[in-house]
Amino acid sequence: MELKNNNLFIKQNLQLKVSSLKIVRNSIFDSSEFEVSYENISNKIKTETTINNNLLFLSVFSLIIGLGLIFLEWDYSTFIKPIIISIIFFFIALKSKKRIITIQTFEENNIELYFTNNNKNEVKEFANNIIESSNKFLLEKYGKIDKNLPKEPQLDNLYFLRNREVISNIEFEELKNQLYGVRTVGFN
Repeated sequence: MELKNNNLFIKQNLQLKVSSLKIVRNSIFDSSEFEVSYENISNKIKTETTINNNLLFLSVFSLIIGLGLIFLEWDYSTFIKPIIISIIFFFIALKSKKRIITIQTFEENNIELYFTNNNKNEVKEFANNIIESSNKFLLEKYGKIDKNLPKEPQLDNLYFLRNREVISNIEFEELKNQLYGVRTVGFN
């Protein structure tokens, strides 16, 4: 599965692989290609929309200058320019909102997916597919029970899966009972 993802000056291509997420990112100033192992991807997703605070500051600053010129009783053409500039900065700030879905990692760089109102569902679905692929990989790698192998490392793997929220507490108990050969009796 693949997603082509663009922001104002950044183009990236994300591809789900067997054991990792491949990211190819190009911007005006640089380009990079790297893979993030599924073992380093967290289950935490954050969706946010932010406005460029620098442009908002410039908008307010220009407005204050324009209003200050009005109180100093300068002529009309002098104070209207900062007010028009203020309005332009304000609309540019609103238009250039950053819409990002961030998937946390256990490394230094988080995975950022950009979205617009038109592709939000597609990007959100891809983010969920990243988490599902990571969980599936971890479950296949660490969730298999083999009674011929030592029990302690397998139990550590089950704790790892539970702490990473790949399996629930109930699934953890079921796998632990399977590891130790304990049969449960009663209602689930």
